[in-house]
Amino acid sequence: YKLDVVAAVRDNDLEALKAMHLAGRSLSCCNRYGESVLHMACRRGFHSIVSFLITEAKVSIRIADDCGRNPLHDALWHRDTQYHIVDLLARLEPTLLLSCDNRGFSPFAYCRQEHWGVWRQFLWDRKEHMGLALEKNRE
Repeated sequence: YKLDVVAAVRDNDLEALKAMHLAGRSLSCCNRYGESVLHMACRRGFHSIVSFLITEAKVSIRIADDCGRNPLHDALWHRDTQYHIVDLLARLEPTLLLSCDNRGFSPFAYCRQEHWGVWRQFLWDRKEHMGLALEKNRE
């Protein structure tokens, strides 16, 4: 981590991150526990930051912290349903939906019980895409 990168993510300062990226700074950084700035943005529910990191800065979404959690775990851990972030991550890398952390918990094990119904509907509405993506990934 570089403190200015962390501060920009923590403060939801997209313009600062864009400036750092344009200056050639790497945004693919993590702390000593393997938590990346993408993990942080997902956990805080900062969709514009997550989207920028993935689509423009080309930060990998196939990363895990020292507990085995990927960014999808963090997005689903948020107190509010983060549909746009979860949708973006799941469409780009549907296997993240099935990856378990070191304790054996999938990302959806982190969501609040009161949100289970809306997440079931979310997955049902995307079942064809998820099925095709998972099939393609097996090839």
